Amino acid sequence: MLDVSSGEEGQGGGTGGGGTGGGQGGGQTNYEYFWSNKKDEGWIPEGANEVCEPGLYWALVREPGSSCYVYAQTRVKMWDPETDQKIDDQTNSVWYFGQNGGLNFNPDPDDPDGIVPRPVEDPGFGWNLPAGTTTISDQTGQVLFYTDGQTVWDLNGNVMEGGQDIGGDNSSSQSVVAVPIPQEESLYYLFTTESASGGSNQVKFSLVDIKGENPSGVGSVVSGDNFLFSPGTEQAAALTAGDTTWMMFHEMGNNSFRAYPITNEGIGQPVISSAGSDHNFGTGVGTMKFIPMEANWLLPSMMEEKIKLKFLILIRTLVF
Repeated sequence: MLDVSSGEEGQGGGTGGGGTGGGQGGGQTNYEYFWSNKKDEGWIPEGANEVCEPGLYWALVREPGSSCYVYAQTRVKMWDPETDQKIDDQTNSVWYFGQNGGLNFNPDPDDPDGIVPRPVEDPGFGWNLPAGTTTISDQTGQVLFYTDGQTVWDLNGNVMEGGQDIGGDNSSSQSVVAVPIPQEESLYYLFTTESASGGSNQVKFSLVDIKGENPSGVGSVVSGDNFLFSPGTEQAAALTAGDTTWMMFHEMGNNSFRAYPITNEGIGQPVISSAGSDHNFGTGVGTMKFIPMEANWLLPSMMEEKIKLKFLILIRTLVF
C-alpha cells in the first residue's frame, strides 16, 4: 500500500499542492482535490490517499469553485511476491460491443480460477455499438471511456463533454482506434474512419483528456472531428514500438498504406508505401491488423535517409 500525500509540492507554482499555503501578504488559501482513484467522491478537501493497485494516478488541484486547476500524475508499478511477477496491465481487458454485449478478461476476484474471459457485469447502463468500438480501461481494469467512432461515453455511460459527432461512422468495421500519447498517458488520440459506401471516406482524429471534468463523469473530448486525410478505407491498425506508436491506414482507390508516427510531440508526417491490390468501395471494408513474424511486429530500416516500413509481410488485410 502506497501513501500519496496531498501536501506535496504541486505543478504550476503558487502555494504548491498542499491544503494550505501562504499567498500574497501571508494569507492562507484552501485547496480542493480531484483524485483519479476517488472519482466517485468528486472534489474533496485535503487528505491522505492510499494506493493499493498498480496504474496511472493523477490529481487535479484548484481553489474551491475555480475553473482553473493544476495537476500532477505518476505511474505506480507493483510486484506480486507470491508469483514473483509484475502485476499485469489490464488497460485493454474490458470490451464493450454490440447491444449490451461485452467481455471481461480480468481475473474474477471471487473466483481466481474461473473461466476468462467472462461476460461483463452490468455497469448500470446500456450501449448499442453496431460495428467498430474501442473500450479503454486503467491498469486495474476499470473502464475509463468507450466509443463507437461517432460518440464518446465516460465511465458512467454518459456522453463526454465534446464527445458527440467526433467524425467517425459507427457502421465502419474499424470505426475507431484509441492511441495513448507516449509519455502523456492520460491523453488519447481517437482515430476514426467512415463507411466505405458513405462517399466522403474521411479519416479524422480527436483528443480525449481523461483528467477533464464533465458534469456527470470524468473525461472530455478537448479537440474533435479533426481532418487527417481522404479518401480512406474502413481499415485501421496501431502498433507501439518504443516511444512511437505507428497508426496505419489504407487509402481508397489505390494500393497505398499510410503509416503515421505518433509521439509526445503529436502526429507526424505519414510514410506512404504501396503494395498489393487497389482498395475501392467494395474492398475498402473489413479489418486490418499487424501480425507477428519472428517475434518482431514492425521492422524499421533506413533507406535514403527516410524511414521505410517493412510491413508487406507483416500486415494482413481481411476483407469480408
